[in-house]
Amino acid sequence: NYNPAATKDNGTCNYAVYGCMDTTANNYNSNANVNQGCTYDQPTASLSASPSSIIAGQASTLTWNTQYAVNGTISPINYSISPVGSGSRTVSPTATTTYTLSVQGNGGTSASNSTTVTVYTPPNTNISLAQSSIPQGGSTTLSWATSGDASSASINQGIGNVPLSSNTTVNPTSTTTYTI
Repeated sequence: NYNPAATKDNGTCNYAVYGCMDTTANNYNSNANVNQGCTYDQPTASLSASPSSIIAGQASTLTWNTQYAVNGTISPINYSISPVGSGSRTVSPTATTTYTLSVQGNGGTSASNSTTVTVYTPPNTNISLAQSSIPQGGSTTLSWATSGDASSASINQGIGNVPLSSNTTVNPTSTTTYTI
């Protein structure tokens, strides 16, 4: 309301007071009448899983801790964390899953953190003989297949370490039981 003809201040002058007018900012100025220069604390987010490796059908507990967050979500389960500061949630994934905690703070700030729960499938094996009875001195094919999360296989009777799925010719000299 500047008046170039004025010769003295009559108390009606309006002055701009620059400062942060957002009450959620860490530098809020209650005297400001022109919003400028707000600063906000950057939120932090941590997310962990215990245990981080499970066998299919078991559960794991996701635990979170945040600072300066006003809300957050864990994906892919779309869980809105509550309470926001810290808490936990039990999950039972059927396959290895990465969970991500995304949090929002004041003034458009955000942060995220991820953790993975590894899901193992117990090994399952099949072992069979092409012929379960052979004449003395004869041979047959021993076949096997392994599914699930096996990392190695071994067959007794002197065969030893083998691929997870394969076959071999055997010629036992007496009745023999093979175990993988």
